[in-house]
Amino acid sequence: MATEVTDTVVDRFQEARRRVEDQIDSARQVIDLKRQQVQRAMEAGRAAAQEAREELEQRIAETKEAYRAGGAVARTGQSSIAIEDAEEG
Repeated sequence: MATEVTDTVVDRFQEARRRVEDQIDSARQVIDLKRQQVQRAMEAGRAAAQEAREELEQRIAETKEAYRAGGAVARTGQSSIAIEDAEEG
């Protein structure tokens, strides 16, 4: 009888231990999955930020170029008006 009780206690302990280990493994898998998701999200965020930065830099360069071209046109336009006035006068 004492052997049966000991065997039952050992069996229950081993079963409880197996369930706890299974829960720990399951929790580790969930944590690993979440870690991978966070890592992918961070990588996607970095890529999006880099793309946005490149687009912004391109727009700034285009705006600067348009500003420079506009200034050159304005100076050229004023010079030709001054020449026309001088020729008429």
